[in-house]
Amino acid sequence: MPLQPPAPDARVAEICALLAEEDACRIDPAALARRMGVSREHFQRAFREAVGMTPAHYARHARIGRAKALLREGVAPKDVAAECGFADQAHFSRWFRRCFGVAPGRYRVAA
Repeated sequence: MPLQPPAPDARVAEICALLAEEDACRIDPAALARRMGVSREHFQRAFREAVGMTPAHYARHARIGRAKALLREGVAPKDVAAECGFADQAHFSRWFRRCFGVAPGRYRVAA
């Protein structure tokens, strides 16, 4: 699930980098807007126009992509779930299956 490259706007690129590293549930959209120096509504609109998806959607894709890479490296699914900010392994497994159609453990073995 490749993410679109960040937009040329340096502020949006900075937010993309932050969202790729942080759990979207822990990031307040209003704080991201303040970081960009705009209102929350303007931030949502500008981000979507620049990247093609909402900040929350971008963060979920980045998080599940990071999880996929860790599984390819041989990291156990329970450790991937914790490292990528999922509530627990079951939460991670549901998202992974939804995105890739296979359980994380099976993906890890096949990778």
